[in-house]
Amino acid sequence: MERVVESNEPPIQYYIPHHGAPDIETARRLQSELQDALLSCGMVLHKWSSNSPELLNSSSSSDFEHSFSAESDLSVKTLGISWKPLQDCFVFKVSILSKSSFTKREVLSVIARLYDPLGFVGPVLTRAKILLQRLWQQKLDWDDVLPDQIAKEWKEFVTTFKCIETVKINRFILTDTWLRDVLRGFADSSEVAYGAVVYLQCFYQTDRAKVTILASKSRVAPIRVISIPRLELCACVLLAQLVQKIRSCIKLEISDIVLHTDSTIALAWLKHLRINSRPL
Repeated sequence: MERVVESNEPPIQYYIPHHGAPDIETARRLQSELQDALLSCGMVLHKWSSNSPELLNSSSSSDFEHSFSAESDLSVKTLGISWKPLQDCFVFKVSILSKSSFTKREVLSVIARLYDPLGFVGPVLTRAKILLQRLWQQKLDWDDVLPDQIAKEWKEFVTTFKCIETVKINRFILTDTWLRDVLRGFADSSEVAYGAVVYLQCFYQTDRAKVTILASKSRVAPIRVISIPRLELCACVLLAQLVQKIRSCIKLEISDIVLHTDSTIALAWLKHLRINSRPL
């Protein structure tokens, strides 16, 4: 245990150890140290998963979560997110019963069923949350059937909801070699919602880069009417908070941070600090 603690690796999450390494040798060493450390506490690691067949084949354990056969395209759960080791990407699975009518309770159940902590499909869930907000305004009980207009919109949403199963997000955000990394964020708003998204722009040549989404956040606009410029400002604040959170989590040397908004009014407020101390 002391050998692992004194190493330069990130702190170990002892109950659910999820780790990565830049190469196979480092991964093998980390795997061995994890096994030895937890074995000294009477805990045996099993259900190994990796995007590297070589790493799994080198393990003395035969207790694998998946295989790399050509027929196997199964996903496994890593920290609650579905991950396909063979393709090394995150995916989403949805399950909605086909019904003629829905209640407010069932709508909330569908929305809560999709676990998306990083906001990879944030725009999809935002649309669902907007519909849920309208249900609250209708003051329906939990088991009341949806009104006709909202029911029509919800059925259209459910019909297209399965499309997110085609979304695949690459887990590996870098390239084998790179020159510099840039965080690039965007903030925007409408009358009903506002949001922010952050990408990593990994330059592997002077003018060529790999761009990968890192995270997004969205909020439904309050029921109380707020001007579009103020909602744009809320989106900018949300973006700043998201960037701050990402910087505290990723262990990368970021060369530059570039944030975008198309609201000249929000930019002017930010530039001149004329927010008048009003709560956002």
